[in-house]
Amino acid sequence: MWIMAFLRQPAPRNRWRALFCALLLWGCGASGSEEEAPPAQIDNPTSEADLTTIRLTRQAEQRIGIEVAAVESRALAQRRTLGGELMVPPGAAVTVTAPRAATVLAPETGRPPTAGSWVSRGQPLLRLVILPGGGELARAQEEITVAEARVENAQAKGRRAEQLLRDGVGTMAELEDAQAELASAEAVLRAARARLDLLQTGRANLDVGDLSPITLQAPESGVVNSVHFAVGQTVSDGAPLMEIVKPDPLWVRVPVYVGDAAAIDRGVPVTVVGPGDPPEAPGQVAYPIQGPPTADPSAVSVDLFYRLDNPEGRYRPGQRVGVSVEFGGATEGVVVPWSAVLHDVYGGTWIYEALGDGVYARRRVEVRDVVEDFAVLSRGPESGTPIVVIGAAELFSTEFGIAH
Repeated sequence: MWIMAFLRQPAPRNRWRALFCALLLWGCGASGSEEEAPPAQIDNPTSEADLTTIRLTRQAEQRIGIEVAAVESRALAQRRTLGGELMVPPGAAVTVTAPRAATVLAPETGRPPTAGSWVSRGQPLLRLVILPGGGELARAQEEITVAEARVENAQAKGRRAEQLLRDGVGTMAELEDAQAELASAEAVLRAARARLDLLQTGRANLDVGDLSPITLQAPESGVVNSVHFAVGQTVSDGAPLMEIVKPDPLWVRVPVYVGDAAAIDRGVPVTVVGPGDPPEAPGQVAYPIQGPPTADPSAVSVDLFYRLDNPEGRYRPGQRVGVSVEFGGATEGVVVPWSAVLHDVYGGTWIYEALGDGVYARRRVEVRDVVEDFAVLSRGPESGTPIVVIGAAELFSTEFGIAH
């Protein structure tokens, strides 16, 4: 307001110069009197570089057993754990069948093997008493089925010939031909039924004990997977009696997403671990093989196959396992032994840097991957920095007052 009043007054000679000086002095006074407050205020700031430093005596270091090693930079292959399924290789499952219709008996010594038992190649499995006429019996039953179909067809033709004759469009000769065909079919059916009765009567009067049984032996060594008979049962020609599988070696089928299949080196062995194995378990090596080109369009995956040796029978067909595969090739990175990495209650990862002469400081790290016994770091100390590789957990408990 005072500026507008100043401008309305008669203008002295230096009016504009005086106005400029007044505005300049007013602006300087306002900026000097008011200072902007900081948006945030931190009391007692502490950086991670100023964390607690632990000093141990030589006796304490020896008692804890602290070992120090330098951080390394090395090329490690990236690995990823996928799900796999164990399966019996093609040709490793053998089905024992009855060569002819027979009655099943136990072997001369002992009982027939049960499901889950191990059998050796050439071991007696069971005995069969071949029933005479077993093949003829099946053929006679088939002949009856064919004859019954012919009788039904002849009867239908006779009914049509009679109806056509009543309607005045058929002839007596056609009706007589249909009746003759029906009589012939019925005669064939009666003969087939009589033959079947004769065969069944002969089998009923047969004394099984008067026949010499044959012994079926195990064609391969393996585990009995299933049994399809009972002692004393009569089985037909070609009936499956027992299935024997060879569980060593097994195949590992690994479904892989199609987009990731090209990043997996199919010539590199993989590591198989069980679902209940601890994280430090070494697992078992499986070797790549050329399996069938199978895929699952609904899951957008292709199958990779590996051979797993199973001499002790630890793994079973159909079991689900974890398969650690090399993924994407080897990459250079800063690594530390996995034993040097600690986890706090919030999930943070730490290591202890050795500053010399029993002095250790905790440092934060970020773990990108764990390969074999090493942790690959995305953030952490530089290569060559000495860190604690044995005894880090004891230092952690000492720092927070757990150990005394």
